[in-house]
Amino acid sequence: MQSSDRNKRRSEKNMKEYLVFNAFGAFIVKDKKILERKFFKDLKNPVKEIRELYEKYPDSVLENREIAERLSAKHEFPNKGGMFLRDNIDSIMKLDNEYYISLVKEKIKKASESKDKVIIQAVQALEQTDQSLNFFFERLREWYGLYFPELCDRIENHAEFAELVKNEERKEKSMGADLEDTDIEMMKSFADKTLEIYNFREELVRYIKENTEKLTPNLSNLINPLLVAKLISLAGSLKNLAMLPASTIQVLGAEPALFRHLRKGAKPPKHGIIFQDPRIHNAPKWQRGKIARSLASKIAIAAKLDFYSGEFDESVSEAFEIRLDVIREKYKERPKRR
Repeated sequence: MQSSDRNKRRSEKNMKEYLVFNAFGAFIVKDKKILERKFFKDLKNPVKEIRELYEKYPDSVLENREIAERLSAKHEFPNKGGMFLRDNIDSIMKLDNEYYISLVKEKIKKASESKDKVIIQAVQALEQTDQSLNFFFERLREWYGLYFPELCDRIENHAEFAELVKNEERKEKSMGADLEDTDIEMMKSFADKTLEIYNFREELVRYIKENTEKLTPNLSNLINPLLVAKLISLAGSLKNLAMLPASTIQVLGAEPALFRHLRKGAKPPKHGIIFQDPRIHNAPKWQRGKIARSLASKIAIAAKLDFYSGEFDESVSEAFEIRLDVIREKYKERPKRR
């Protein structure tokens, strides 16, 4: 047994290392295995980097006499390393292709990481815009209600209400106070400025959707792109979202309810921001948790696809629709309380 081990170690020691060059680059070969490679396309300083590769394997044998002389290295032509590469040129080409595919994927990841930061900022700008708009719309209603309270009760939609205030003629008969023309003009001006912010909000939503669809084709096919953008914002990045388990994605945005559950023993939340998906919030209450779990699991898969590959896969969305139909059929009736 000991004799066998010694022979094995002696055999490994006697195996030569070869520094071989071909059209793709420089390769260190030993015992029909590529130990290291340097592709010519990636070499910024070829002479320096080839020398460094040789110094890392100083006993390697070269086929190229001229390079061997420059490096003061051993020369042997043909040698086993060169013959191995020439006999396996298809494998080398595949290795080259795989290497550059990995580089492209890495670039996609880096581009995604920078683009999702832009989307996150836009989502946060949208949230602040919504807060300001709600405040302005409420202020406009209270202000104009002093003059024309009937209109406030008649129109529920904020944007329609602001549009009417902006274009409304002076009322001769109203239950409200008799105000000066300057007061009414100021209200109209306020309505006009509020509508400008509202129109900007619509532009911002379109911008977020368009950029999110480009960045996350699989997620955007599964759920509304605006909801995708909000999930990315909550997770901190597309990379973070891709690394989250489905159980965490399911309750993203429900942190206050989750803390109440952990601290006070309240019921755990069944869903977070994904509740905004109409297939969840329009579903009967007893189906929502099951739909949310299924949707969260598909979101986790789609996020990984978008971040790691960028390739579109229709089957993710299709699988969810199939599962959704099963849930709707299987749990059609409200379960009986035990």
